[in-house]
Formats: sequence, structure tokens, C-alpha cells
Amino acid sequence: MQWARALGTIALLCLAGGLAVPVADEYHERQTYRHASVCPGGQGSAGKRADCLVPGTGQVTGKTSWTRCDSYGDVAPDSCTRGHRLRLDMRFAGERRTESLHVGADTYRRAGRGDRAELLVWHGEVVRLTVRGHTERLDPYFGVRWTPLAWLAGAWFALGAAAVVALGYVRRLRIRWWSPSLLGFYCFPGAAVGLVLEGVLFDGRPVWAWILAAVCAAVTGALALMSLLTSDLHVRRRRA
Repeated sequence: MQWARALGTIALLCLAGGLAVPVADEYHERQTYRHASVCPGGQGSAGKRADCLVPGTGQVTGKTSWTRCDSYGDVAPDSCTRGHRLRLDMRFAGERRTESLHVGADTYRRAGRGDRAELLVWHGEVVRLTVRGHTERLDPYFGVRWTPLAWLAGAWFALGAAAVVALGYVRRLRIRWWSPSLLGFYCFPGAAVGLVLEGVLFDGRPVWAWILAAVCAAVTGALALMSLLTSDLHVRRRRA
């Protein structure tokens, strides 16, 4: 059975590596965007997927704003946020299309129907908008990127499964998979790794909040491990 355990471990390690590849690709794409410059040669010189900022033009054809309020009853006061959108007819890289963009309050106030807009486009998505001399950056990587975190979670579980198979813990795990200590030791360190990657590699803001959450998850995982080891020690003493 040693050969079966070795093959299973190798297969799970390969699976973990394959699941981590999209995370590396996401990071590479974000770094490429961060250092990208305007495509040389003008608007028609590069395609939509070029690794440079494609210049384009547009015209404001409409603008809308709205207010959304969330009610929390007696627990907390109501929270209201205001949003703004500009509707643009755009031309870039030989393509023409109409799109509604979420913008800030300053851009919304300055822009008027019929105004000309200067655009910079990254992989088909508007990342910079200039209207009446005012420029707004529309970061395509703003906010939490759930897709790489999902791939990372899959890689973490595959890596944990490889460790279980390599150590010959499969039969025992089938009996104790429901144990809170075991689940905590397995899940919380994975959450810590994901939080660190989101905060440091993917610019989660504020970074200190992501790091603090990662530390809390790591400490929780360590406590779960201590509980698991203590439980195993008691079991061995009763058997002895």
C-alpha cells in the first residue's frame, strides 16, 4: 500500500499546484496593469487584450444618480450611500460601444450631456476617464477578488489532503472528520494564508485589517491544533 499512498500524495500535490496557478496569473496580471503605460502609436495600434493602456474617446450621453439606504432597526442607525453613473458612447481599438460607468461625485458634477471624454482602456475595460480636465481612475482590481481566493482555498484543501494521505491518517480522519478541533486546525490556517495574500499581494485595503484578521485566524488555528493534540494524548493514555 505504500505505492498507493505515494501515488495519491503526488496526485494531490499536483492538483494543489494546478489550483494555485490561477492565483499566480491573477497576481501577474495585476502587476502588469500597475506598471502599464499608454500603447505606442495611437488608438488603433493595439488590440483590446494588449498589455498596455489603449487610448480612446467617448461622449457623455446621460447621467444618473441614486441613494441606497440600509436599515438595521434598533441595532444601529440607517446607513445611506449615494452612487453616480455616466453613460458613454465610446470608441477605442477600432471598436464602438455604449457603456454605463460608475464614477465619483466630482466627475459626475463636472460632466454634462454631450461632453467629450478621453479614455484609457485596459483589456477592454475603462480604467481612466477625463472629462472637462478632471481625471478619474477606475481601478479594475479594486475590492476583494473572490476568484483567486476560491482557487487558493481549493489548493489549500488539496494540500491538506496530500498531507493526510502521506501520513497515513486517512482511516483515522474518516472517523474524526467532524471534530471541531480538526476542522479548525485545517480551515483557520488556510484562511490566514488567504487573508495575507489578499492584503499584501492583491492590495486589500486597509492592509493592517487584513493582516490583523490573518493573525487572528492563525492563532485560532494554533489553538485548534493544541486542542487536537491534547485530545489525541488523552486517547493514547486511555488505550495504554
